Parts: sequence; C-alpha cells; structure tokens
Amino acid sequence: MAIAITVAVGTPGYMPSEQISGNPDLRSDIYAVGIVAIQALTGIPPEQLPKDVNNEIVWRNQAQISQELTSILDRMVRYDFRQRYESAEQVLQALQQLSANSTFPPTILPQPTRHSLPWKWIIPLFALTATITGVSIFRPLLSPPPPAPIELSSYEDSEVKIKLKYPETWNREDLKNPITGEWVKFSPKQSTTKTSQEQVTITIENFSGTLEDSKNKFIDNIKNFQNGQIISSNSTTLAYRPAYQLIYTVKDGDNNLKNWRIWTLKGDKTYIIVYTAAIDDYDKFVKTTEKMIQSFKID
Repeated sequence: MAIAITVAVGTPGYMPSEQISGNPDLRSDIYAVGIVAIQALTGIPPEQLPKDVNNEIVWRNQAQISQELTSILDRMVRYDFRQRYESAEQVLQALQQLSANSTFPPTILPQPTRHSLPWKWIIPLFALTATITGVSIFRPLLSPPPPAPIELSSYEDSEVKIKLKYPETWNREDLKNPITGEWVKFSPKQSTTKTSQEQVTITIENFSGTLEDSKNKFIDNIKNFQNGQIISSNSTTLAYRPAYQLIYTVKDGDNNLKNWRIWTLKGDKTYIIVYTAAIDDYDKFVKTTEKMIQSFKID
C-alpha cells in the first residue's frame, strides 16, 4: 500500500501546483486522492479534465452523483491548497457524516434521493475512504517529522499597503529603493563567521501589462540577462489574487543560487516576493518562506 500511495502522489496529473513547484504539503495528498476519485467517477484521466479561469477542475457535468459528495470532492481538489481540507481526518468526518445521512432498505437496492448517494457510488466511496486512511497512516512513515512551530512577527507598511508575517528570529531591512523597487528584505540571523545567501525580498514595480506579459518579461530577464535556468513555472495565487511563480537557478560570482519568485498584479503595480538561497541550502528555509508567502496581503 505504501508504494502505491507514493507513486500516486508523485505522478503527473495527480500532483497539485504546490507539489509541482517542489513545496508539497499534507494537503497535496488530499488533492491526489480527490483526483483519483474524480477519475473513477468520470472515466477521464486527470490531464484531460478541463479547468476554469481560476484553475479549478470542471468535472461535475461528467458524473451523476449527489451534490453533497460533489462538494466534498471539489474541496479536496481546490487549486489553492489553503482552501482544501486541512487533514485526512477532516475528509473522513465529512464522508462519515454523508454516509450517516444515507439510509437503505435491507432487501432492495436504494434509489437516489436528495439526502442519499446513488447505490452504485457506495463502493467508490468506501474505496476513497480506505485510500485516505492509508495516506493518513503511511504519510508519517514516508516523510520526516514536521519542524517545530515558527513564531512569527507582523510586518505592515501603510505606504504601499502590504502586510506579512515573518519569523521573529529573522532580521528585517527596510530598503524602499525607488530605483530597483526593492521594498523590504528578510534574512535569517547568522553568526558573524558564517556567510549565507538566504533572503526573502519584496519588490514593488510599476507595470501596466497582464500577468502573462509579466511572466514573459521575467523569464526573458532570467534567461538573457542573468544567464539563469528555469526549473519550473506555473500559475498560483498570492494575496488571494491570480499569480505566477518561477523556480530558477542563477550564478552570482562563485555562488550558485536557487530562487523562488512569486508575484501578482494589482492596478498598475507588480508585487513580487523572491526567496534566494545557495542551491545546497535552498530547502532549509523554503517551508518558512512558504508561510511568509501565505501570510502576504495587499490592502
């Protein structure tokens, strides 16, 4: 069972955007199981399922199941992982509640009603429950234990109307550079004997184009001016707005750096967050950076 789950979670089409970008979350497993269920119900491979303008999967018209189960599966496969169930236990509770609301005569096959599932979907429902239970049980064996909670401080700038939470053990440097657009920089506190490249920078630039235009601009700049290499690129959300993200490497003198750039547009401004670290140290603070990005707000 553990091997099958590992393959399903890591297979293209079953991976959500945060997993593709190298930042998996426990809720990535919930997405994968939801995709398996939708494929079982529709018979359509995940890569062939259409998506709407918000990158949400469109599948309801391909399966005849109850509205209640549809809503559960929709929440499991939300594009923004923060909108999914937070744990396998929550999914199980929702399914158990749904099952408790379904009543069946002892000697005949039940007919669909407003409060019950069609009988032919009971087996997929049980299979879905068993799969989620397997993910919940085996995930701790497949992954290292979670890090200790990070204590966060609040940053707010009323001039540009942005908010962010960052580790209270990190340094903050207010840049407010009108030429480069670099507004504020956060970096881990290091001893005087250690050189490190880890930092998170927020940049605000004037921009009048579309999100697609900004993506093309950044990719062109990375490839042609920084001599960088794009590792991955995909759409996402930032401050609850449509956004894009790039993961790429560049060489800065003798240093090989890995970067995670995520940005969104509002009005005529581009709001950019860039996490930079030496390639070997990139994973050290990527989860911390993820929490910072999740807390970012534009008022």
